[in-house]
Amino acid sequence: MAVQAPKPGALDFEPQTQSPLFSKIPGEIRNLIYLFALCEYEDPNDAYSADTCYKRPGYFARRRIDTSLLRTCQKVHEEAWFVPWTSLEHILFFTSASRRPERYTTQEQLAKTLAKIHSMHGEEATVITHVRLFPQLYLLENGKNLAELLAIPHFNPTYFTITLRHTDWWLWENDEPLRIASGFVNSCKFPNSVTEIRLELESIERRRPQIQDIAAQMESKWVFRRRDDKALVAVQGSENEVMRWEGSSTWNNQRWLRDETKPDTLLYYMQTVRFRVDPDSDLEARPHTSPELRVMGYKKQHHAHASTRADELADRGIGPGFSADEVWELLDKYRRRCHSVYFRGANRYPRSILWRCVDGDRSLELRSLDLNKGEEEGRDAKIIIRIGFPSTIRNHGVAIAESAEEDLISVFVLTSNNDLYTLSLRPAFFCKLIGSQDDTDRWCKVFRPSSLAISNFYRLTACGAYSLLVALVDGRLVHLTRKSGDDGSFWNEAAYSDGQWVSSLKGLLRWQGRNTVRYKGDFLQHNTVINATLSPDGSHLVAVGLNHSLRFWNLESGQVTVSKDLLDVQREPQDVARFMLNPGVSKVLTVFETQSAYEGDLYYAITFSPHTSGLFKVWGVRDADHVESGVRDLFSDETLRVPDPDDGALWTMSDFQVKGDPTNAGLDLWILMRLNRRYKLYHRQFSELPALGSEWQYGWSAIAIDPASNEPSNEVPLKISDLDSYGVSDIWLEFLTIPGRIPEAVLETALETYIDAREVIRSRNEQLPLRERIAMTVGSRAHLQEQGDLAVGAFQDSLQKEWQSFWNTILEIEHLRWDPLSLALDKHCDMPHIIFADGCSVVREFGELETLTYNRPKDLIRSQSRSLMQSIEMDGSSVASRSLEELSTIINAAAKFRSEFSASLLLSCKHALQTELWLDSSFSVPERMQSFYDRCNFEVEVGDRAYNHLTSHLKSVRGFNALTTNVFLSIIELFPKEMPPASRLSSTSFGLKALVKGTQDMVGLQSRVLTDLLYLLVFADVEVDREEFSMENLDSSLVFSELLEQIRHSQLASWLGTHTRSSTRRSAEENMPTGPGRSTTPIYQATILEDVFAGDIKPQSYMTQSQSFAFTQTIQDLLTYMSGANQVTLDKVLVSIQCNLLKHGNIDLASSFAQFQPSTAWATYIRGRLSLEKHEYTEAARYFKKAAFKLSRH
Repeated sequence: MAVQAPKPGALDFEPQTQSPLFSKIPGEIRNLIYLFALCEYEDPNDAYSADTCYKRPGYFARRRIDTSLLRTCQKVHEEAWFVPWTSLEHILFFTSASRRPERYTTQEQLAKTLAKIHSMHGEEATVITHVRLFPQLYLLENGKNLAELLAIPHFNPTYFTITLRHTDWWLWENDEPLRIASGFVNSCKFPNSVTEIRLELESIERRRPQIQDIAAQMESKWVFRRRDDKALVAVQGSENEVMRWEGSSTWNNQRWLRDETKPDTLLYYMQTVRFRVDPDSDLEARPHTSPELRVMGYKKQHHAHASTRADELADRGIGPGFSADEVWELLDKYRRRCHSVYFRGANRYPRSILWRCVDGDRSLELRSLDLNKGEEEGRDAKIIIRIGFPSTIRNHGVAIAESAEEDLISVFVLTSNNDLYTLSLRPAFFCKLIGSQDDTDRWCKVFRPSSLAISNFYRLTACGAYSLLVALVDGRLVHLTRKSGDDGSFWNEAAYSDGQWVSSLKGLLRWQGRNTVRYKGDFLQHNTVINATLSPDGSHLVAVGLNHSLRFWNLESGQVTVSKDLLDVQREPQDVARFMLNPGVSKVLTVFETQSAYEGDLYYAITFSPHTSGLFKVWGVRDADHVESGVRDLFSDETLRVPDPDDGALWTMSDFQVKGDPTNAGLDLWILMRLNRRYKLYHRQFSELPALGSEWQYGWSAIAIDPASNEPSNEVPLKISDLDSYGVSDIWLEFLTIPGRIPEAVLETALETYIDAREVIRSRNEQLPLRERIAMTVGSRAHLQEQGDLAVGAFQDSLQKEWQSFWNTILEIEHLRWDPLSLALDKHCDMPHIIFADGCSVVREFGELETLTYNRPKDLIRSQSRSLMQSIEMDGSSVASRSLEELSTIINAAAKFRSEFSASLLLSCKHALQTELWLDSSFSVPERMQSFYDRCNFEVEVGDRAYNHLTSHLKSVRGFNALTTNVFLSIIELFPKEMPPASRLSSTSFGLKALVKGTQDMVGLQSRVLTDLLYLLVFADVEVDREEFSMENLDSSLVFSELLEQIRHSQLASWLGTHTRSSTRRSAEENMPTGPGRSTTPIYQATILEDVFAGDIKPQSYMTQSQSFAFTQTIQDLLTYMSGANQVTLDKVLVSIQCNLLKHGNIDLASSFAQFQPSTAWATYIRGRLSLEKHEYTEAARYFKKAAFKLSRH
């Protein structure tokens, strides 16, 4: 609404004395008429979008006022032109742009109009009936913005309402407990015209108890003030002023599924607290400051699926009518089929091919995942192939196979146009660019199956390079075959159903029965095939259908010869619907052979049924053409239930893999269990198939764990309150930018998300390094609040909260990336891979230290073959090996002891440790231990509660008497000391990255364990009462020295793994002979660990052991090599690293690495060389003299 004020002195109109409106009706009555005629209304033609946070009851559309009355005559206009401004509800926003309408009243507009009204009609005409403010807390709490509003001249509202919406609270996205600071209450005084202040507190229904808690605190603790020092106190009984309403769960392109009560709907709860003038109030008797309000004792809801992007849902065809559970289920099904890994046969390179659909499913991306290669392979297969298609790739429309005759990778892609692409990729395509870009028509052929013109596609399966199975939604299967040597331009089609093979299109006419399932717009018949494969002898087709059945077809006759229920029970036709399988499931069947043929079986099938809490069945196939006894349940008397993680949660079987070898009697089974985005990968090895039934219930090992609770990358920096603000930021930046922890793309995405959500002003210099842009952006939010005269401590707390918020944004993105989808197994080298939403991860076996750390002591099975558990005393005598349970108990007790440290104690311990590690000391070891104890302030910081907890954790192993020299040295002996003979393998580019990441994880674990043991040792040596616990078998001085030495090694490895430079190593292609002018510029950033050490390590061979174990051994080899192996001292390694840094001009890195340098003559000389490079000539001369003096004494 825009009502122009008449210009002063320009009014020239008839007094209208002949009109009854002016001659007979008093002015007071005319004012009421004006109020009714000029009231505001919501314009239905200008409605707000439902996907905004400002559409709510009473605010569904832009408000307007019909000003026709003001245009009837100049007299009416002169009397009433200001009425719309003074009578309507003025709506103001202290929010970011995305949280308010495009057109809204600003403070500047309000001030300008009030000034005009005052100039024409005086102060009385400027009284505004109602002002409503929608603020975000970060723009309200310090009071600065509110004070500017209240200071507008002639701003005289009667009622002032502050509405805090669900999305205005601090960190509502992360379900943080409600809190509100009181800075604006204490610092702002309202105009004397205000008679009532209303605070409307809104959140979702689930958080109603928190709103009630905040409202109750507000009623009893808050007091507002006017300029005349009148107090506005709370009217008791706000619990009766409640409103509930339903609104969209989608806002700013995010659908918040976590709290939906109905599809795309949130139920909101709002409670109003009113403050009115208390004429009898005595301000002197009331507290001068109102306190901050916060909810205490509220347990934040951790939900893996808080929200998802609305545009992604739209792209996937997932509309607002789907519930939250249905949305995540559909997204999971969609993402699950977008990635997979195909493993080629032995002696072929590349062997492991990761494929995924990208670019809105219009492109297929393929890359090699091989960890290593033979010396004869030549070039590294590191090229990523991306192939675009004219139409989108169908769901479950990608399959890969290879030919035994030719060294080709056959990729089959079915698109939405029903075109079947056959891509014959040569391995060289992954090694050199020129090979994949020439002669596309030679390796890419297209065929359109006629059967897809009549019935819709459901799933594609490759039985080999020349045989494909296409499942249709009406229950039919189409078998596509081509002759050996054909390029895929033509395929033979044969369709079959439950009855027989048919070769005509007449047999493909669709029909719809009663038992159907709706899936992605299609009605799937009950007999639609989910999984299908050829039998090992090629005579039968084995398939599992939606109707919970296992079926065998004879390929020659086309007849269904055997049909079994997956649980081997007889069902009535009316029960089919109750046992239908989920059409989005990826794996329910696998077929294999084994050497230990069981009572004449030819091969075996394993099926899975999700019913009855998840059961497996093992089927022996003697004769698939014999109905009665040709296919039988081998273990009908046994219950083969999925492993139970034993944590009370409802886990489900996500995927499984079986390895059966016709040359081996054993059987390996991997099962991926899933709970939202958590996963556990279970493995069980059976010595022979007949033992599977009796051995099923025990012996499972979890070889992959939940990264959300165990991975070092999920730790966050200390909440340090005694550092300055810059120290807090430095700690966070160092944590976030450790190489390999968080990809730069994730940090960029998190920064953009943070900027949009927090309404942060973008940096004018977008060319600044990412680290600086993050620091400036996060710091700017805290600086905004610093202007509100916060104390230094409060500013530091504010900065810490902002960094925590940024970290939570990163975690949400990481959760989306690392959503576990499926399991793949390289059966040739026994290496499992877990497929995530954004990539793939190899699964390696635990080393001994990881086994002890990540397992509960009671779950460890004692193994007599673990020679690494032997410990050697200093006098050379052998001692008995310690039990795994005892060592695990000590490690876990030390970790739990450290976990109870306060932030200040942790900081003191870190400072004390650094002092002890790298400074020469002339004191004895006992004196150093006492000094360490004092610097940590254990006596004050560790209370009775922590001491009692530690005693309880050690109770099962004889208390503190379990802390013996033997125990500590046994743990230290877990660290490898010698290098094995070199293999004939070398790491690939992908393998190097995986090796460095695995080393970083292992170093982090070793460092934590060693540091925990050191803290425990020092505390116990000083604090424990020797009359109660003698600890006579503990040589604390020896153990203290050994732990410090190992921690030095770990800190060295940590430094090497967290500092980067431009790589100085050249790839295989760069080492090839080149012509003149070839650039030698480094091509990418690498950690010092990778650039100096990792490339020299020869991976351990998987020919005599699984690759998952060989990979762990290779990581340990790298750690040994870094610390000095095979008679090479650590001192020589340290000086060699420093020389390498100086050689390549890495002066800053060399300066940082100087802390690790020993005090030898050679190291001292190199220190002088570093000083020369830094132009510190006096310092260099001092080091050279010192080095010469040391040399003269030898």
